[in-house]
Amino acid sequence: MISKMATVLLAWLITGEANQGTTSKKAVWTSEQPRLSGGDDRDCAVYKLAYEYAQQIQPDRNLEAVYDALELGKCPNVKKVKGIKSWPPCDQLPKDSMYFVDPVHGSDSNNGSESSPFQTINHALKASHRQKRPIVLRDGVHFLTETLRLGVEDSGQVIRNYPGEEAWISGGTQLENLQWERYEEAADGQNIWKVQLNSTITEVLGLFTQEPHRRLTRARYPNADAELWNSPGRYISNKAALEWHKPPKMELPKQIFYNISDCDQYTPCKDDSNMEQYNLYGNGIGGPCDLWTPNESFWCSKNAAGGWAFMDNRMATDGQRQLPIGVTYNKTELENFAKWKNPKGAIVHAWMDQTWFTNMWEVVGQDVGAGVLTFGRGGFQGGRNWHTNDDDPAAPLMGGSWFVENVLEELDQKNEWYFDAEKHMLYLWPNKTSGPPSETLVATRLKTLIEIVGDSQDSPVKGVSIQGVGFRDAAYTYMDDWGVPSGGDWSLHRGGAVFLERTEEVSVSNCSFQRVDGNALFLSMYNRHTSIDNNEFAWIGDSAMAAWGNTHENDGTGGDQPRETSITRNFVHEIGIYEKQSSFWFQAKTCQTFIDKNIAFNGPRAMINFNDGFGGGNNVSHSLIFNTCRESGDHGPINSWDRQPFITKVKYGYPSYDAAITSTFENFIIANYGGSQSFDNDDGSSWYSSFKNFFYSADGFKMDYGGHDSNFHDNLIVTLPYDGQNCINTWPFKKGHGDQFWENHCIIAGARRPDQLDQVSEYAECSANDPVVTKNNHYYTISGKINFSCGGVKGISLETMQQKYGMEVGSTAAVVPSTDWIIKKAREILNMY
Repeated sequence: MISKMATVLLAWLITGEANQGTTSKKAVWTSEQPRLSGGDDRDCAVYKLAYEYAQQIQPDRNLEAVYDALELGKCPNVKKVKGIKSWPPCDQLPKDSMYFVDPVHGSDSNNGSESSPFQTINHALKASHRQKRPIVLRDGVHFLTETLRLGVEDSGQVIRNYPGEEAWISGGTQLENLQWERYEEAADGQNIWKVQLNSTITEVLGLFTQEPHRRLTRARYPNADAELWNSPGRYISNKAALEWHKPPKMELPKQIFYNISDCDQYTPCKDDSNMEQYNLYGNGIGGPCDLWTPNESFWCSKNAAGGWAFMDNRMATDGQRQLPIGVTYNKTELENFAKWKNPKGAIVHAWMDQTWFTNMWEVVGQDVGAGVLTFGRGGFQGGRNWHTNDDDPAAPLMGGSWFVENVLEELDQKNEWYFDAEKHMLYLWPNKTSGPPSETLVATRLKTLIEIVGDSQDSPVKGVSIQGVGFRDAAYTYMDDWGVPSGGDWSLHRGGAVFLERTEEVSVSNCSFQRVDGNALFLSMYNRHTSIDNNEFAWIGDSAMAAWGNTHENDGTGGDQPRETSITRNFVHEIGIYEKQSSFWFQAKTCQTFIDKNIAFNGPRAMINFNDGFGGGNNVSHSLIFNTCRESGDHGPINSWDRQPFITKVKYGYPSYDAAITSTFENFIIANYGGSQSFDNDDGSSWYSSFKNFFYSADGFKMDYGGHDSNFHDNLIVTLPYDGQNCINTWPFKKGHGDQFWENHCIIAGARRPDQLDQVSEYAECSANDPVVTKNNHYYTISGKINFSCGGVKGISLETMQQKYGMEVGSTAAVVPSTDWIIKKAREILNMY
């Protein structure tokens, strides 16, 4: 069964009309999500198994949200299991003496005892500098006036909740006792009110109701609730942008280039990729890259290579950055734009044409007669350039769908607001048809709630523990500085609601991150043995967790990176509310990350993203991932790149470009919403081992643009018709660096075209001397017949593969097995008891 929403999504994937939207102002919410097309019985059986797997890996979690996201209410005989309340934990207080903080009944003139608590966490933290004690937070919302900053002197500090009580740390300002007035320019039927805020409030970057905790929407066109990701009409069509204005050419960036394949000149050296640029090191500094912070990028180097890299190369060869500095819009289609009195400060959000990322720009001017918006700051939120419609550098930029926020004249429905910073005036249409707002409001103030920063690698903060605490109301960061961390597609803001830099043995456990509008938790530069365990992340503006280390160009042996981070038993959903290039976990120049027993679903793009292959040694295991790539045009639930090589000592203990193997095993991954590859081993990805995974609605293994030295075995793959998926896809390899595939069960359950029904794998090369090793795989198609493609030649039989090329020895072909067989095999692979 394919629902109406699935049909819309499929049209998007085929035609490229990704969420092109409409110019209608009416936002309508639909709870539909695309069902897979393998048939109701099989889909329901697999989804039911996914729900059971969630209960196995997180038995103490309330998993009602998983049931709802899997749409199990549409399946017969699947009951919702009501788990225990997941947060806060109800363990006992330590026996040592403590400082207590009560936001309602406390006072900073008290002594901090349980019967005489402090009122603010900052005061308790200062008191703890004198006499180190755990800080215990009592029930309620703790509003911060400044970021909690922990340094080396705070090593060993504990901040935790009182057993059984919900203690929230808020980065917002509570707006109480407001004297609302009717907005005199409101149209008939519009219930808009205004209030003069205290002059100390110079900006409002987000607005929430305190109880219930709900995000309100900054006035925008077209109307949409940011939390309802698939409300129809939430974007302006790309066709309403007549021209995206290119910036002028700039000075050429300075080039850093090392031919590391020259073993006579460089030790260590690298010559293992069939994509020759990946055996070189390049970095571009300045010129078009002045947009990013720091002002450098792989994509500003002449060595940049990979999918669509010729578009980015124009920065290095011609000084041409292809990100717009303004837009000419269709005045007839967007006639409401002429009514804007002062759009300065409005923010345009726009997808690049292939929906890899969104960019945001501040509007600094409008020419109503010409239908032009001029942009100021912005455009740095993606790591790459926009495309043109052909190879002609003079061709116009191609953008995707877009919207505009922070315009007073677009405040025209319930739950929308606008803040006039010059007048300190807040405008709001509350969630009712008449009468002033009655709920207590919270305006975001801080972007970082807790900052834990050491002095150096030799003098880090050690042993800080944050337990059972809630974090909320952190401001968005998408207009702050962003940088391009390495050779992946991403740009990244180095910051989060909880920020760690130069730390050791820090733990964040049993916490809840709700409605923080930037990254929730960020690891910057040197961090060792960070533990992030049993937390919930929901309704996050950017990524749930991210890490970004430093290197000296290609040399990462200095160790200034997050390493040996443990990410376990976390529950992550509803992320990427604002920044669509976002994940449950993102890492760049980071290694040896242990990711186990996590549940992640409902996001716009890949849930786990390795921006480079730095060091390797990562682990992704026993996790459930689904409902990913809901708003983007490619990728998979897990994604990796490795275009820019780095030296580390991780694999051998001495400097090398080789990475330790990253293992992905015993994961249950559903690649719905067009995610296609369950693990997209994208450009250059190398040194990966994927085994004993259950991939549903997914390609098996995909490796392109020069990846190598990976293996894929003992996996169960079920492809589905509308994705045109198959089992193995490879690029050519250098001798001795081929990938290996064995003992996989791959079921081609259908295809978009008849010629794809029996096509199981596509190899770049087939020969007896080919470095690829493929054996003992088991293929299943509707007809029971299978064919392969080699170097673009299709229709090669299994017998030819075995007898002529010496490939697929021991492999078999059979008809698509029953649903019962699939479920039994999945249980076996995942060790489900």
